[in-house]
Order: sequence, then C-alpha cells, then structure tokens
Amino acid sequence: MRLFSILAMATLMIHVLIPDSAAQTTVPAGKIFYSNEIWSPANSPYILSGSIRISASATLIIQPGVTVNCHGFDDADGGIYVDGRLEAQSCTFVGTISYFSQLISFRTGSSGFVDDCQLSFTTTIKKDGVRIESSNATVSNCILFNLNNALFVASGTPTIAGNSISALSRGLVNSTTSLVMAEQNWWSSPSGPFHATLNPSGTGCVVFGNVDFVPWLLSDPHVPYVCGDANGDAAVDISDAVYLIAYIFSGGPAPNPLAAGDANCDAAVDISDAVYLIGYIFSGGPAPCNSCK
Repeated sequence: MRLFSILAMATLMIHVLIPDSAAQTTVPAGKIFYSNEIWSPANSPYILSGSIRISASATLIIQPGVTVNCHGFDDADGGIYVDGRLEAQSCTFVGTISYFSQLISFRTGSSGFVDDCQLSFTTTIKKDGVRIESSNATVSNCILFNLNNALFVASGTPTIAGNSISALSRGLVNSTTSLVMAEQNWWSSPSGPFHATLNPSGTGCVVFGNVDFVPWLLSDPHVPYVCGDANGDAAVDISDAVYLIAYIFSGGPAPNPLAAGDANCDAAVDISDAVYLIGYIFSGGPAPCNSCK
C-alpha cells in the first residue's frame, strides 16, 4: 500500500519537478511533404497521428533534440515513409502503439541518414525500427532498443555502422541475396550476434541472411549510463521515478539513452520501471538492472 501511495505522490510531483512543455506539433495522418521541411526542438515533440510521407521532391531535416512520437491509427502500416530524403540527427523516435509496422521506411530511390538517434517501441507488441528498400540510406551511431526487428533490409545498399542494437527478435534481417555491410556494430554481446552459419556461438541479437558483421564492437559504443538513472544526473533516486512517470504519461523527455530507464531489465521502459525504482529506494528492493547481472 505504501508503494502505491508513493507512486501517487510521485505522479503529483511531476508538474513541480518537470515543467510541462507547451510546445508540441501534431502531424495529421496521411500528410505528404512536397517541399523541404525542418523539425526543430522548439516545436518538439512531433506527434504523428498516422503514417506520413516525404515525397521524392522533398527533404525532411529533423534537428538534434527532437522527439518524434508515432502513436496514431490510420489505414497505413508505417511511421515515416521516405521517398525523398530524410536527415535525422541526434533525435528520438518512439512508437507508442503497436499498429505501426516500422518507425522509418526508406523506400525505392530514397536517401538520407539516421545518425546518433534512439529508436524504440513502448508497446507490449514491438515492431521494427528501420526498413530499407532500394536505398543507400545510412543508419549509424544509433541506439535501437525494444524493437522486434531493429533493421530490415528488403533491398538496397545501406550503410549500417556504430550502432548499439538490442532487438527482441532480430537485430538485422537481410531478405535479399545481396551482401549487406554491417561491420563495427554492438550486438548486445562481446561474442557478437547470433548467426546460424557465420557465428552460431554468438549470444547477441540475431542476424539473418547475407550480412557482413565482422568485425563487431566488443562493447557498447555509446556513453556509459547508470541503470535506473532516467534523468541522467548520475544518481538513482525518487527523481528518476518521477522522470519516468512524466515520460510515460505526460509526454516528458525520454531517458537518454532510453535503456537507462529500463530499471527492471525487461527490455521495455514503462510504469513497471518506476514501481521497481520506488521499491528499491523505499522498500529495500533489488537494485536497478540486478537481474541483468
């Protein structure tokens, strides 16, 4: 009972410790960008009411610090369809419903990059991060977390390097016979990804198909974080539980990296992590990520 009372009090503290952000931009389902567009932190988060499309004549630039929330329903199956060019730098993509099949889809003839970004789903049913079809897009230095297939290559010659990948199903699927280069990535284990023929002893996430993943990184390339330190202040305390509650229920900023908020180590960031932290802080419960060790 005491635990839930503390949780209720933490929820009430959100508006005191983490001010509401008045700025947000809702992007209607089916929106097609025919001219160049820039998404800035001043108008973040961008809420996608459904899938959107960047036409072949347009470039969408997503600036550092922007959060893109995909949580609308429509008759399509993707988040951002790229027919033109996407440039996403140091931003966060979050799928908040299971209806979307992927967060980003680079389609035939498209180009661009996703660099130093976080991509994840917060739903019970996880979907894919980035899908690539006949594109030379680059996915680099990103954290791909809490996804079904982190990366899915249907065709094309993408560049995939420097990423931290911890997918629930497969880290990378190559459905073609062409070789996909994916060297210098962290696959969640020093032994590398599991590949049925090329690395059957790997204990990292699964790589499927014709993929060159050697050499792989032996440690996570991203800045080390304290598990449970959702607000990034180098301490684990009640403010982290409050921060998570704000992120989950009030559109507050995401933990950076998102994995820092996964206190109970269940490959998801949700209310159970806030409850876990409160149990640790006030009731002598297990330390954050204790079950991972």
